[in-house]
Amino acid sequence: MLMGNKSLTFIFLSTREAGGMERRYLNLFFYLLDQGLDVDIICTREFYHGFSERGVLIPKDRIQFYDYDGSQNRFFRGLRRVISFPCLIYKAHNSSRLFFVINPGIILYSISLFSRALPSYGFTMANSILKDYNPKYLPRIVRCSSKVDCLSEDIIDYASKYIESNDKKKLRLSPCSFINYDLIEQTTERDIDVAFVGRFVEGKGLELLERIDSKLEDINIHICGFGNFNPHIDHANIYKIDNAFSTLARSKIFLSIQQYENYPSQSLLEAMASGCAIIATDVGLTRKILDESCCIFINYDSDELIHAINYLLSNPDLIKDLGSNAKKKAMSEHNISIYANYFINEFM
Repeated sequence: MLMGNKSLTFIFLSTREAGGMERRYLNLFFYLLDQGLDVDIICTREFYHGFSERGVLIPKDRIQFYDYDGSQNRFFRGLRRVISFPCLIYKAHNSSRLFFVINPGIILYSISLFSRALPSYGFTMANSILKDYNPKYLPRIVRCSSKVDCLSEDIIDYASKYIESNDKKKLRLSPCSFINYDLIEQTTERDIDVAFVGRFVEGKGLELLERIDSKLEDINIHICGFGNFNPHIDHANIYKIDNAFSTLARSKIFLSIQQYENYPSQSLLEAMASGCAIIATDVGLTRKILDESCCIFINYDSDELIHAINYLLSNPDLIKDLGSNAKKKAMSEHNISIYANYFINEFM
């Protein structure tokens, strides 16, 4: 057990619709707490209630809220948003060490303006789609932080181009991604042919599925998620889920078909751990998490996608082999204990 006097407060700045990054660090919070470390959370009430509705219960004695309950009147909603920022700074000021669960942008830049009033803090750079970052914010954000948790070598190379040379030593490379493997579910029958789980936004691969809609009529495909993109796929079951493991346990094939990057997708790791065969676009750092033993790689191309789906569905033994290998690879190489040891040494 990892004991000691180290302490840290995770600050989650997301609201109810939290994604894979937030799930990853929340899993880390629970793991560190189980190891006897002194960890707390500062977040919004929306964040707390969103995870509570999914059955993820954060201990009340380990959480502080920086937003305010109140009227749903438009004026008072806006007033609460204005008030919440100084409340966040005040509560963060009273912590011993901080870690912001947010990619660098205007919010973290605004927080950096108050860095003299805050204890030592780190933050994450977990978005592997480099074009989503705004380089003008990076120099000050990194300069005011103690260390940065970078999820890939590409992110470190990108950040190094824009920050001051003496700040490059603050960039740390995560050893792996991870999920909570205790949540894996077991079923006796896989009655779903193909599953897609992820945010409904452009670039996730929903456009490819729209193009092959007419060829999905005889395939039991489930598309699960939420977001601003409204997929028009008539021959698919489309719905929002709080627990992906229940769907993935029933699925033969999982699609990780993002246009630019599949690493470090939480849904992909969950599918691998659930024993799904994987079809993935061969982009970015996808091969950091997948190889041919568990995956069929394709280009970002709708014809290649439907061909790979039909090929696997006509080879059930191959589906089983790929799924078995995917599970072994996820659980052996992307383990929370590996990441936790790194995080404790670098950020606590």
